[in-house]
Amino acid sequence: MLESLLPYYERELGHLRELSGEFARRYPKIAGRLQMEGDQCADPHTERLIESFALLAARIHKKLDDDYPEVAESFLNVLYPHYLQPIPAATIVQLECDPARPEITRRYRVERGQMVQAPAINGVVCKFRSAYPVDLYPLSLSEVRLELTSGSAYLRQLAPDAAAVLTLELQTHGGLSVSAIGLESLRFFLDGEPAQSTLSTQIS
Repeated sequence: MLESLLPYYERELGHLRELSGEFARRYPKIAGRLQMEGDQCADPHTERLIESFALLAARIHKKLDDDYPEVAESFLNVLYPHYLQPIPAATIVQLECDPARPEITRRYRVERGQMVQAPAINGVVCKFRSAYPVDLYPLSLSEVRLELTSGSAYLRQLAPDAAAVLTLELQTHGGLSVSAIGLESLRFFLDGEPAQSTLSTQIS
């Protein structure tokens, strides 16, 4: 406790010495009565007062520094409470139907809360639970194209107000038709830089 307080005390005492010297230069008569000359003081009573005040200021300064994490935490609790909330480990999992299993011919739903196990790394296995239901269909994304509408009359007619069109081609497994698999909706994950991916989701 005393060892950690000593640097604060020395810093406060040095600051008071500087102020004492400035006070003596500006008010020499008063400083003379206090036996202050420059940053030194010959009066033991005045010297003890300066040292006592330096010790008190040092303890206050140290207390403020020690409590800084608590003060910062209190501010964060008010302004950004979510920053201090524990966030569980999360990952993005790719689920797909195996084309070698022809028995999956329609939508297959993976319900929320299903356990998923990641491959072991250095003998450590991580397990996750799905956060929401996922619908799997016996189809694959075969091609993705980003085309400018200026180079295609068809695209200009299809999207007259767009500068470019993102085309996704899907291929069903086992020669099934789209109507046969009961396709209702598809969820796509845009893998890439977070800023660009987030911006792409806002473009309609």
